[in-house]
Amino acid sequence: MRLVNLKVFSWSVLYRVIMEYIYVSVLHVKYPLTYEVEFSLHRYVMSWAFFLIFNFLISNLYNKNSNIKISSVIIIILFYVSYIPTTIHDSYNSNEWAYFIYHNFYWLILFCFNQLLERKKISLPKIQIKGLKRIFTPETIRYIIQIMAVLFVVYTSFKVYGRIYFHFGLSDVYDLRFNESLSNFGTLYSLVLTWSGTIIIPVMAVYNYKKKNYYSFFYLLIAQIISFSIAGHKTQFFLIPIGIASIYFLNNKNLRYLPFAFVSLNLLSLLELVIKKTDILFDYFIRRIFFVPALLNSYYFDYFSRNSKLLLFEDMFFSRFFIKVFGLSPNYEVPSAKIIGLNYLGREELLANNGMFSYAYADLGFLGIILGAFSLVVLLQMINWIMNRMDISYAGIVIVIFTIAFLSVSISSVFYSYLVPLILIRFVFSDELNKKQNLERIKEEL
Repeated sequence: MRLVNLKVFSWSVLYRVIMEYIYVSVLHVKYPLTYEVEFSLHRYVMSWAFFLIFNFLISNLYNKNSNIKISSVIIIILFYVSYIPTTIHDSYNSNEWAYFIYHNFYWLILFCFNQLLERKKISLPKIQIKGLKRIFTPETIRYIIQIMAVLFVVYTSFKVYGRIYFHFGLSDVYDLRFNESLSNFGTLYSLVLTWSGTIIIPVMAVYNYKKKNYYSFFYLLIAQIISFSIAGHKTQFFLIPIGIASIYFLNNKNLRYLPFAFVSLNLLSLLELVIKKTDILFDYFIRRIFFVPALLNSYYFDYFSRNSKLLLFEDMFFSRFFIKVFGLSPNYEVPSAKIIGLNYLGREELLANNGMFSYAYADLGFLGIILGAFSLVVLLQMINWIMNRMDISYAGIVIVIFTIAFLSVSISSVFYSYLVPLILIRFVFSDELNKKQNLERIKEEL
């Protein structure tokens, strides 16, 4: 193992140790009925054994002699944000052994498929609409798209609240989601709203900031706040700041410091608890981002291992196909997020969305784990293709967007709500891609 990989491996071990301390000494103490501690030496040892195996595999993705592909970067982040918290939660709970085996099997498929497809050279069609380019330049198209997204968000704010509504709080976002649900937006309308607030406005804001178009950046930032205020999706609140930070810090060299960054975040949250007696970092980052999805993984497995599976009926394409062509009907009248919210959290309006393993198992059980992991890897390779040769500073916000998407929604939702607008973004950035290619040719000639 190279020195850089050994450092990453060691920092990852330290990260798990600190996360375990937080789980047992802070999370369990604050929420003893939700985050239980039922220690089993056998389960604990097995948890660490699988963690060390995956840690070794993840650490070897770092190779300073070549660029790390976006798909591997996303898997690395998911390892710290999803896999480690889930294994910690499972090692201190009395979940079924099947849950432990299925979850690790899912990750094994995910890692192996991704490595296999990354080494294959897959030729995908080029996106070209020559007639449109003769009428509008890519810069003009970018401007039109961002204006349309802003106007759509403003219109939706009027539709929900009767005015342009600004909301900055994070503690009452479920009230915003309830208000938005009363509007009964159709499927297409909701998709366009997601495209606007989760892909188009954030990416365009980061682009304008990088190009020092501060006027455009400012009104896009305002539009993003309005978008957050409509339905209270916390992701939208942080996307632009994180995207700007990625301009300065995201590169292949700095990726090796990722586990150090997670360790630092944990230590800062502990210092805040001890010194300031507040829990802002702990509550909004450690608990909600790391351990709530881990908890929901166990809830989804527990419920759908005892009840009927979703059978892909929450996918808007397959559900219509099954109903219209075969006359089939879904097993549930309400979304799985409401089912889990009602049965485990006591309120269906909490909308306990969870991605990756949760939806994969809820859809088709063990078969869903295999298909879900493979589908996620296919999407990752499509992201690699879309972002190929694009400026790495743009890739930062894309990595954040899709990492959060994989953690919170089903794979089909990622495709409809995130990948489709990303393909559009790639098309309108074709001139930026050409500039980079021309610069590379000049360097080669020199």
